[in-house]
Amino acid sequence: MEMREKVATKRRPSSLNDLDQSQEEREIEFLRLQVLEQQNIIDDLSKSPSLALETAGYVKSVIERDMLLRYRRQGTIGRKKAIKPCKPVVETFFGYDEEASIDSDGSSISFHTDRTPCTPDDDLEEGMIREETEMRFHQLTMEYQALQRAYALLQEQVGGTFDAEKEVKVRGALL
Repeated sequence: MEMREKVATKRRPSSLNDLDQSQEEREIEFLRLQVLEQQNIIDDLSKSPSLALETAGYVKSVIERDMLLRYRRQGTIGRKKAIKPCKPVVETFFGYDEEASIDSDGSSISFHTDRTPCTPDDDLEEGMIREETEMRFHQLTMEYQALQRAYALLQEQVGGTFDAEKEVKVRGALL
């Protein structure tokens, strides 16, 4: 029985509908694994309050680092866009003409060889980096919120309020 399931999952989809269904199944399985992982984290946090404090501190530092990287990347992207591409100059019968080069029909040699600093490939790469960063940030935010909920449940069970940052600093000072 198990072998049949493996063979069924390994066979190529015969239509676009099969492909969509297999993609949806993979997404559902991924979401199930995320839920199980978060449930395990909640269980671990409810067992040991010190682990909850350390985990919350770690997640917060990861989110801050990710935000800093995002800020730095946005700064470099802004600087790249600030560079104005040079206008090619065309030599005419009457001298040099900058405006004619913009309206030219592309017959000059420089039309085919000049490249501006900002090419479509660069835009695509920047867009992919930005998209990956946003996805990572969204995922970390979701994890952080799940940990905050778990920590709130833990505080209700323990009956006290703790400041996670102070607790981590105190533990670090004691070690």
